[in-house]
Amino acid sequence: MREPGVLVVDDNPKILAVIERMFSYFKMKVDSFTSAVSALDSLQKKSYRTMIIAIDMLDMVGMELAHQAHKIDPELNIVLFVADSAEQVLKLTLDPTVSDISETPLKSYNFGNMLLDIKYRETGKIFLLE
Repeated sequence: MREPGVLVVDDNPKILAVIERMFSYFKMKVDSFTSAVSALDSLQKKSYRTMIIAIDMLDMVGMELAHQAHKIDPELNIVLFVADSAEQVLKLTLDPTVSDISETPLKSYNFGNMLLDIKYRETGKIFLLE
C-alpha cells in the first residue's frame, strides 16, 4: 500500500522548509531533498503518493527528474513548480496557474481537482504550477 507521504525536491532549503510547513498542517509525512539524485534514491527505497519538484535545479532539470521518477514508480503523482523564493511558493498556493501536462501538454486544470487527485487517487499524473 502506498504511503500518503510526499517527496519534495528543491535545491533551495528555504523553499523546502515552507513546503514542509504547509504539509504539516495536513499531518502528511514529508521527505525533502536538495539533491535530485538523493530523491531518486529515496524513491527506490520508499513508496510515496506524490512528488513535488522545482522545475529549475542545479543538478537536474525538474522535467527530467519527473521522467526518471515515473520510470521508478509510474503511479506517482508529480507536481512541478516554478518558483525562485519561499514567497513565490506561498503565492503559488494562493493563486496558481495549473496545467495537467501528463497527457495533453498545457491542458488547464483546476487547483482543487489537482489536490484531490494527489490526495485520493494514484493516477501517475504530472502537473505544472506556475
